[in-house]
Amino acid sequence: MSVAGLIMQQLTRNKFVFPTTGTTIASTELGILIFLLFFSSATMLQPALFAFVCALVRTWIYVGFINNIRFQDTVMVPLVGIMMSNIITGITTGPAYRFDLSQAISSWLTGHFSLVVRGKYKLVWMSLPLLVLAYAFSAWFNIAGMGKTFPETSASTMNGSFCLV
Repeated sequence: MSVAGLIMQQLTRNKFVFPTTGTTIASTELGILIFLLFFSSATMLQPALFAFVCALVRTWIYVGFINNIRFQDTVMVPLVGIMMSNIITGITTGPAYRFDLSQAISSWLTGHFSLVVRGKYKLVWMSLPLLVLAYAFSAWFNIAGMGKTFPETSASTMNGSFCLV
């Protein structure tokens, strides 16, 4: 979650944005709910991957929305995320209570290792390639976080004799 938060802060160029304020957690809840409602007889890995994809798609939508709308105040960016998260949570909470899935959703979101037994480390090992991938693309996220006008502004401020790398 900390790596995801850092990536989101770089892409939105706002230090107030976290996965909890950027619709990621709420979208994960919705993905788990959808999967538990329609595919209840799945393996352990399938709901986790489905929830990951739901969270990733919804976070891309949020970041795209934030990048297309320029706010005067930086506090507005997480406030919009909190509003969107609350809408998604409201959509999730109703059916979760109706079909008695609230406890199942919260157990998926706690991040426990109680279901990991000897020889079945799929969920644990699944996070390592994602962490390595995030680290490998960290320079790209830093460059993307500088904005579209960074090359123009940095080129206009350099006089040609001095350049920081």
